[in-house]
Amino acid sequence: MMQSRSEKKIGLVLSGGGARGAYQAGVLSGFVSICEKNNINPKISIVTAVSAGAVNGTYWAAHAHDLIEGARQMKKMWSGLTTDRIFKSDFAHLLSNFLKWGVSLGFGGMGSKHYANSLFDTKPLDHLLGTYVDYKKIQENLKNRHLDFFAITAIDYLTNLSLTFVQTEQEYNEWKRVRRVSEKTIIHSKHVLGSCAIPLLFPPVRLGNRFLGDGNIRNVSPLSPAIHLGADKIFVIGVRAMTSPPQRKDDGKKNLGIAQVFNTVLKALILDATEFDLERFERINSTLDFIDPKKREDFSLRKIECYQIHPQKDIASVAQNYTKKLPQAIHYMIRGIGSEAHLDDVLSYILFDGEFCARLIEMGEEDILRDEENVLRFLKD
Repeated sequence: MMQSRSEKKIGLVLSGGGARGAYQAGVLSGFVSICEKNNINPKISIVTAVSAGAVNGTYWAAHAHDLIEGARQMKKMWSGLTTDRIFKSDFAHLLSNFLKWGVSLGFGGMGSKHYANSLFDTKPLDHLLGTYVDYKKIQENLKNRHLDFFAITAIDYLTNLSLTFVQTEQEYNEWKRVRRVSEKTIIHSKHVLGSCAIPLLFPPVRLGNRFLGDGNIRNVSPLSPAIHLGADKIFVIGVRAMTSPPQRKDDGKKNLGIAQVFNTVLKALILDATEFDLERFERINSTLDFIDPKKREDFSLRKIECYQIHPQKDIASVAQNYTKKLPQAIHYMIRGIGSEAHLDDVLSYILFDGEFCARLIEMGEEDILRDEENVLRFLKD
């Protein structure tokens, strides 16, 4: 039996990144292994997640009572993926979507009742989540205090609000910030699918009178939900290498293609927010060091410890070794807007291939096991 090591509330923050979420699964697997090896019960009191991180967050919340089995199941799911288990990628479906786009753009939507809003159909992902995730277990774990809060963030396209859906058995102060609000609810597959709906690639998900999209949109403060919910420590898993600025890509052309613009926009949308918020977080912590502890209490300010981990290798570069596994229909589509070299980050988001995901899992496990000393230091009071 693993023993509890810390009474402080730990918040787990999981960012988005499509197929890059497999890296998070590897980190969490390695984290559980470290805790098991050192006889530690790693109670994560708060789990907050966006986009692909919502899938892993849901797994963790549903297995909070048995993290060893949860980590095993998470790895099994990611390493067994194929593209057609996430979205329909055959020529027929892609051609149908292209025709909808053509009618909407070329003919002003004339005669169209259903406007094009995505390239892919994600019904298979809905089925996959229903197969692997028992949402009732989340509520059981909350009732049994294996977990205190579970939260998923998505955008509501109709109001432009960033919504953080919070499931808990405890009282908490709901927050309202500029374009960011929280809402207590029972989380199910629609919330997860909505948070994962990468703009233009995956369709918005209807939930009541809302249309939910990728949680990274307007998510300017990814760490904020965990802090609002009372985290004393934050465990952040990023999916982009914290390296020097990338080399300028120049193929000699005089203008930019759609592929390059789309790649840059999605990268900024999906990957940048966590890095920016971590930088702001560290700056606030450093500033608090200069403020008398008693004055901090007067202003409800507190220093929060953070452990962050990011890939040591560039995932987009790793993905280049596996892009041949993408369906032929996608290769065909890419040739129409640019080259795969200009879509390296985008391809790493949609490369739902078991071998690629297994490699990312391996990378995640290697990175955190290599950092075991810092993990143990973080878990100590």
